[in-house]
Amino acid sequence: MIRKTLVSAALFASAAAASAAVVDTTAAWNGSDALQPFGSPNTSTYGQVVKASGSQLDSFSFIVDLPDTLQFKAYAYAWDGVKATGPALFTSGVTSDNGSGFNSVAFSTGGAAVTNGQDYVLFLSISELYAANNGAGMGVFASVDAASYADGDFYWFNDGGNFAALTSQNWEKWFPGDFAFTATFTDGADNRVPEPGLLALLGIGALGLAASKRRKAA
Repeated sequence: MIRKTLVSAALFASAAAASAAVVDTTAAWNGSDALQPFGSPNTSTYGQVVKASGSQLDSFSFIVDLPDTLQFKAYAYAWDGVKATGPALFTSGVTSDNGSGFNSVAFSTGGAAVTNGQDYVLFLSISELYAANNGAGMGVFASVDAASYADGDFYWFNDGGNFAALTSQNWEKWFPGDFAFTATFTDGADNRVPEPGLLALLGIGALGLAASKRRKAA
């Protein structure tokens, strides 16, 4: 009976893990291609459009080379084809890149709810920290060619310190291509509540374990 309980739990864990979908263009990066400059007084915002392949966005990352003095925040918004739209699905705290050279900056969203098949934009921006970044130096985003990811493109916006412009004005697309980035989507329902069949297996295992204990006690 203990074995049945363990097997049913393993089935549940396997189903949850199988629901994850990871977009990852980093392997296509050649180690040198990049877009710049990111910072004040130049481009305040760089973003990647991505199509959701699950019901929640769990995390995302970019490969960047940013000066330690440059402060920024990461965001996730819905995308209407030309600009960010609606309220923020995720906003990070104030962040800086403490690495040396190109490295990955990663963000856990806590499971931001998204709609499968819809477009979203994941971006880094200094816009809300524009004044504080004067003289902080320029940053660089690693980029890959368009063939690396068919469902999105990279965008940028010289919005200065006007963060509201990101949801009211069209962003710029430099040319077809993508950033070296990752995005992890999962089926939130699988991660939080087992499917009915798995619940039944777990229940059977638990009842069997209880019965086994009663027989031993008798």
